[in-house]
Amino acid sequence: MEIDRLGISLVYLLALQDFVLLDFGSKTSLRPSSPQEDHTVMMELNRGGNLSLDRSEEDEGRIGGMKEGEQDSKSRKVLFDTTRNTSRPRAGSMPCALPPLVPHRGPPLTPPRRVRSVGCRSRRPSQDFASGFCLENVKLNGLILMMDKHAHSCHATGDTASMRLSIGIRGDGISSDIVLHVGTGSQNVKWLANAASYRLYADRLRARNLQHALKPGTALLPKAVYSDDLPFVHPSAVISDTFEDGESVTVVLYAKPELDEYSCPILSPFAKLAFCHDEAGKEERERIAEEKRVEVEQFTEDRIAEQLRARLAEEKPKLALMSKILEEQISPCESVFERSFALIKDSGILDNIVPDAAQQRELRKFFAANFVELSDLYKFYAAVNSGGQTHTLEFIEFSQFLSETGLLESNSSAMQRIFIDSHIRRGRGKPSISSAIRKHEFFISIVKISILKKITLPRRELAALRRQGKAVGNGRPVMPTPPEATKLCFEEYLSPILANMPAGSKMRNSISTKEVLILLHNNLEDLSAVFRRYVESDGDENSSTSSVVEEDSVPNGAITVSQFELFAQETGFADGNTAGGSTQMITDQGTRKMSVMGQHSSTQVSARDIRQIFSASQNDAEDEAVLQK
Repeated sequence: MEIDRLGISLVYLLALQDFVLLDFGSKTSLRPSSPQEDHTVMMELNRGGNLSLDRSEEDEGRIGGMKEGEQDSKSRKVLFDTTRNTSRPRAGSMPCALPPLVPHRGPPLTPPRRVRSVGCRSRRPSQDFASGFCLENVKLNGLILMMDKHAHSCHATGDTASMRLSIGIRGDGISSDIVLHVGTGSQNVKWLANAASYRLYADRLRARNLQHALKPGTALLPKAVYSDDLPFVHPSAVISDTFEDGESVTVVLYAKPELDEYSCPILSPFAKLAFCHDEAGKEERERIAEEKRVEVEQFTEDRIAEQLRARLAEEKPKLALMSKILEEQISPCESVFERSFALIKDSGILDNIVPDAAQQRELRKFFAANFVELSDLYKFYAAVNSGGQTHTLEFIEFSQFLSETGLLESNSSAMQRIFIDSHIRRGRGKPSISSAIRKHEFFISIVKISILKKITLPRRELAALRRQGKAVGNGRPVMPTPPEATKLCFEEYLSPILANMPAGSKMRNSISTKEVLILLHNNLEDLSAVFRRYVESDGDENSSTSSVVEEDSVPNGAITVSQFELFAQETGFADGNTAGGSTQMITDQGTRKMSVMGQHSSTQVSARDIRQIFSASQNDAEDEAVLQK
């Protein structure tokens, strides 16, 4: 190897961080990759399409005044003799970043020449350096090589601190895929584009087959950087903030920029933002940056909308299947309410309580608006007593309902009378406190209690005052109508309870949401397997309800309350210490917090809570089937 070629190879080992070596045909020049650090250096092209630099007068004087063989150790400047480089470089070859210890195989290289500036006139005529050229801050390729070496060592030791990107280099007649180690990703995207250009040069210069070498006159320049998620990336964007580790990034390069009528390069928006830093073009660069920002935002919105449409198309059959499975749970309640209210109307009991037809329509409107909440309230208290069924309300459960809501706390005789009078006799024998009421009968009891609380008792109090000779006002006192009394009791006594209940319309609406239905569909197979397992089981033998619940009343393929308790205990939903013995008959009338967590002091889901959850989970169609018996 000749000494001049060895010197070139040694320079390549240091590589370039602040400048890029480009070959435009027969001339070579330096391009800054960080104009902020090299203050006045500008990338330019002459009329022949040759890239060069226009340095400040201070730099010109400093470079021109250097003597041959002089070296500044602080700035790592390398100056070497090129007097023996008399021949021109071969087509397609250029001085650029090469891997370590790879000799330059072409003819001796000639020093670069100064040419005219882009967008402005050259202050001095173009001239060659007489004795050599200077490479300042020659570090970039060495940095890339060190990062590659560090990345390999990191992967060998299991350290994942190094960030890698899959770079697809594209251009006119250019296509190459590489993996680039970018360290922590603290560099900007402009650095990434330059590094990809260097790597392509290094690979093509080592190619021994001419068909893999760069074409004569090739002058690579970053044209654009984008990814699948971003159609445009700003050159100053930080790599780690823009891309993920292992992400695929496309770097588009100019094979040779087109020239306008003034022989100036026609640069892309990315190239203008990356390499043009003159004050005159600041307004244009700001306009380009804003246009690209809007373009990226629009692209992101369109991409999200397209993903949403694709996801909806994929989820549509899933939603249809789950909606069919949960049809009774999520379907509108209008039809169910109409059938329930028809049972009340046909029985004739409403005509005895509220004879006025207009007031009956008001009551119907009230129950239609609050049907879901009142239905769940009925199911909630129907599960309080472990000795009964969850689709009926026994007297002890009815008493608990009145006590906790405060409707009738101390008038036990009124409780019994209203409970018995609310029965609609359909061949079930004579009603008593040992029997149970259905949902529509529960609605009748609410009307009876409201009339007693807001109309009958106030009238009795006024009559007692008159008998005692006390003044009660002139004229007849104004009393609320039965519909108004029902609304007053609902707002005063029931609404606070319903606000703290786990079920209600809010729960029903949550079940019918797309997210919940998709979640259930994605786990449908596992949920079905668990359900079949407990349906086939005999339930908890220690449970107090296993011998009380009428198994024949449960449809085939349905789970009983004892089986549901066993499921809750084995899966960890319920407190295992309270299983069995906690499901006892109600012996106290204490106030109970209206939540799924049970008693005030309880931090676990008790067996009583499990029964209430079981009751609220039953759909209205199953209740209606029981009502017809």
